[in-house]
Parts: sequence; C-alpha cells; structure tokens
Amino acid sequence: MRLEMPASSDTGPEDRQISYTDLLIVGAGPAGLTLAAWASRFGLKARIIDDKATQVYDGRADGLHPRTIEILDSFGIATSITDKAQPIREICSWNPSEKDESRIERSQRIRDPEMDLSRYPQMSLKQGFIEGAFLDLLQREGVLKVERNVVTESITYDDIHEQEQCEHAITLNISHSDKSQSSNGARPRHEQIRTKYLVGADGAHSWVRDKCGFDINKNRTQKHFGVMDIIPLTNFPDVRVSCVIHSARHGSVMTLPREGRLLRCYVQLAETGDEEESFNAKKISFDDILDKAQKIFSPFQLQSAACEWWSVYTVDHQIAKTTSLHNRVFLVGDAVHAHTPTMGAGMNVSIQDSFNLGWKLGMVIKRLAKPELLDTYQSERHKVATTLLDLDRQMSQFFVDGPCEESVNYDEFRKKFTPFLSGTGVTYGPSMIRAQDDHDEQTNGDSESDTKGQTCKFRSKRNLARKVRTGQRLCSHFVVNQADASPRQVHELMDAMGPWRIMLFAGDLRDAKQRRRIDNFAAHFSSKKSIVGRCCRPTVSEAVVEIITIHSAPRVEIELLDLPEVLHPYHEKLGYDYWKVFTSESSEEKSDVEDSYQRYGVDPGCGCIIVCRPDQHVSLICEIEDVDMVDDFFDQVLVESSR
Repeated sequence: MRLEMPASSDTGPEDRQISYTDLLIVGAGPAGLTLAAWASRFGLKARIIDDKATQVYDGRADGLHPRTIEILDSFGIATSITDKAQPIREICSWNPSEKDESRIERSQRIRDPEMDLSRYPQMSLKQGFIEGAFLDLLQREGVLKVERNVVTESITYDDIHEQEQCEHAITLNISHSDKSQSSNGARPRHEQIRTKYLVGADGAHSWVRDKCGFDINKNRTQKHFGVMDIIPLTNFPDVRVSCVIHSARHGSVMTLPREGRLLRCYVQLAETGDEEESFNAKKISFDDILDKAQKIFSPFQLQSAACEWWSVYTVDHQIAKTTSLHNRVFLVGDAVHAHTPTMGAGMNVSIQDSFNLGWKLGMVIKRLAKPELLDTYQSERHKVATTLLDLDRQMSQFFVDGPCEESVNYDEFRKKFTPFLSGTGVTYGPSMIRAQDDHDEQTNGDSESDTKGQTCKFRSKRNLARKVRTGQRLCSHFVVNQADASPRQVHELMDAMGPWRIMLFAGDLRDAKQRRRIDNFAAHFSSKKSIVGRCCRPTVSEAVVEIITIHSAPRVEIELLDLPEVLHPYHEKLGYDYWKVFTSESSEEKSDVEDSYQRYGVDPGCGCIIVCRPDQHVSLICEIEDVDMVDDFFDQVLVESSR
C-alpha cells in the first residue's frame, strides 16, 4: 500500500542512496532517545533521525516524577540528572483571602505525596539536561547516534501485515539538509531507508502518525498558557516550593522551583472552543505573561531579573485511536497523546511509553521473543494514554475554574492523581506477559487486558507476596550482596540490559527443609530442558533470563560457593558471578537495609518466585516448586536459542 508519493524534486529515485536498518526512530526528544537507549543495549541495527539542528537546550518539559527517575537509573544516567535537579518535597496551595479577595494567602502546605512511593522524590530540571544525559549514553556505548537536519519526505510500505518480520517492508525517503551546506548552495543529500520497524517519536504534530493514517480523537476546546523560566525578584515566601495559586479575578498560576535560581511559571491565559473564538499566540509577549502573573501574585511582588525561556502553549486534548500499525509502525509520546502542561506528566509518560516498547522491539528484532509480544504495547500503553487525558482534563479544569473547595483542600484533590503522576501506580492488565491475579476481579477490570494477543493462562499467587501487585513495577528496597556485604537497591539488580529476571526469594537457607526446596529449584533450572537452559546465549551480556536470589538468613552464616552454581553461574573466562545472590539480613548493627521480605510481604519461612520483565514490571508470582509453571510461562513469550 502506497501512503504518499515521493516529494517532487529534481532528484529521482536513482539518485538516492539506499540503506537498510532494522529499526528507524523518527524524533530525538526524550521518547525517541529512550528507544535509542534500548536499541543500544540490545545492539540493534538502528537509526534515529531528527529534523532539528540541535538538541533542546532551554525550556520545554521540566518535571520528573519518581518512576521516570527509576527508568533513568536503570540506564545508569540518573545520578547525572539528580545531581543537577531540584527536589520537590512540598506543595503549597494559595487562594484569595477571606478578608480581602484581592489578596492571596496560603491555605494549605502539604508534603509531596510522591515521596512515599519511591526512593526518588519528584524533581524538576529542564529537558535539555535529560536529553544530554541520553546523548552522552549513546556516545559512550557507540552503537548509534542522532542524525540531525534530516527531513522526512515520503513513506511507503508493502502489505506489512502479511510480511515476515525479516522483511524491510517500510521505505522512507529523506534528505539530509545540512544548513551549513545549504547556505553555500550545496544540494541536500537524498537517501532511501528501508526498515523492518518504524517508530514515530516526533511529537504532537507527528509526521509519521499523519502520513501512516493513524486516526485521532481530538477535543475542540483549546487551553492557552504562558510559560516562563525566570530568575525571580520577589517577596513571595514559597518561591522554592511548588505552588498552585488561584486569584479571585485574574486567573491561576502554577509554579515549580528549578535548578539554580530558576522558577518555572505556568500562567493561565485563556480558553477557546467555538469556531468564532480566536486566540493569537503571536501577539502575546513575555511582558504580557509576567504582567498577568504579577496580578495573580498580589499583594506579593514579582519581577524578573532574567528570563531564560518563555513560550505560549495552545493545547487541545488529542489521542491516537491506536498506537501501532500491524505491529510494524509504532507511535510513542506526544505522537499518541497531547494535553496541557498542568500535570507535568508529558515527558514522563513519553519516556515510559518508550521504556515499555523498547525492550519488546529489541527482543523481537533479535529473535529472542515471539512477534506477538508487540501486541502488548497497544494494550498496556493506550490505556495509560487514556487515563492521562482523563486526569489532565480534571487538572486543567481545576486550574481554570479558579478558587473552589478543591483548591482550598488541595491535598485531598491531589490524592487521586498521585499514583498515576508518580508512575509507580501504573498497572498493566492480564496479557501473554502478565498473569491474572485476584485483584483484577476486585477492581472489575480496571486494568485493561490484552484482548488482541493471547492471554496468560496462569494466575499469580499474590498471597505469597502480599505487598507486590502483578502488573506493577516491583518497588525497590535495600538488600545486601552475599559476596561483598555491599547494600544494593533491588532496582540496581534489574538494570536495563534486556534480560527477564526470576527473582528467587529463597527464605532462610539455614533451614534444612527450605534448603532442599532451593536445591530442587536449582536442579531444574540447571537442566538444558529448562527455560534458562533453552534460552541461554553464548555471552554473559546476551542473557535472556537470569536468576536473582534474595535469601533471609544472616549473611555471615551462608557461604556463597556452598549454594548451587546456577544461582551464581561460573564463566570459564570470568569466574563466578558474585552479583546474583543477596540477603535481606545485614550483619551490621547500623545499616541502610530494612527487611525486604517484610516490605514485599513475603514469608521467609516459605519464600516465593517473582518473575519480572526487562522493564521491572511483575509478570508472575508463584511458589518455589512452580518451576514448570515458570517454564510454561516463558514458552508463551520467548524463542529458544538456535545455537
């Protein structure tokens, strides 16, 4: 099926360089760069192109919620970001004074509820630093780099729903328009890229989405915001905490303290909906935005010592009806969902979209997993996009409605947003990679299931890990390395390297009965007939499934090398793997380690298995004896090694 004829030019197809790739990413913002990071980790033959000359340096998105920082940490780049970022630990609500409504006063001061959901608090930092961290990662790993000043011209594809995954069925015609060459009169270089998979990470006005014919649901109502990053000169007392400010007559402002002395202000400008109404963003100046903010801040003074960046956002809610085309063309981020900036969720959900899709593409392209795995991207992330828009409508309406009961009791209003905003409450529904559990029935199907692909025939035994929810990311707690006594976060054991994890909560290994259970577990997974044996790869870095053991015995009473070798594999050139066995018990009197068994709700006298996906979400909870169930679960998803 031909989507669009090549753009007219004096350059014919015979003049185009033809190249082949397995994955082509269009757009090098946070969503595209997250995909590129996964492609780098899997060693894919991939390319990422962008029409802009440089990365973003100033402005744009700036809110980082806990789950997003956990994702950045899984790629090893969180520290470079958190060292620069401003933590958000408190939120204040300001409303008109009861004595004089022309003046605002603080009505509530609340501790940011996201602080209780992760080891990372909410933070703020300009998008340029996040992009820079990803770009540094790509440069270090040297697998792919962003190609800039690339103009997409046309796209065609064959009957991709009938093509085998090995076929390069998608063709893009592009031109490399180096501006320095153009200024010298040089013609742009034209290229034809043939790819197996295409991802549109190219924003709210996505070229990929439009040219591939994705349908969009769009709301006619448009909300207009002035946004500015300033160094404030002010006597407002809460300038270094996040604030929601409602005035009686002049609208609302949301503030976010930023790195250094910067302050981000979202200033309500207008709302339009009828065709007769119009709003000309080009007529709005920085002084207009500052003047509006000054009126809302009254009686406090607000001046700007310097403005790093400002803009006017005109946003209408829109969502693509589907996120993929025959599992060969995908959309991520703003290409799927557009909304207001009032929740500070856009960049976060975009990164999370790509974190979900990236490992699935990596496993399918490398022939480690069945192509049906890609069905789960639509079933898992489209529900998230729908929830995002529903909550954003509520938050943006709260923002424009002015003073109300919710603004006075802001802590109660915000509670319903916190699990989603933080990212830690996102729960994927039953699918081929997510077993069912009793909670699905209790919530009457609140989690969207994988209706297109095959569903998992197994049921999680949630009573074995009472504080772990199937479908959610496994939360992180401290454990202690058996070999070197170092405290480690569980998420450090689950970095974004690609493998699935069989998390063995082995219980008290001093107990003879429990030790026999672990020996039987190890004997099974030592066999070449087990999923670990059948999916093994030649090198350590290519592991598809790995076993992480967390026992509950005192560390000093257990010898690592007395444990079965499959729990600490031996490599003939590298020796034993000393980073696969941990304990929840510290031998030190003062330690960061708290009982992870208690925190996960696991009985140390029983233990359990928790199967986690490469993106740290829980797929299955079962008993230590359920090794055949674990094999059967993976047989639904993985492809055996052909070596």
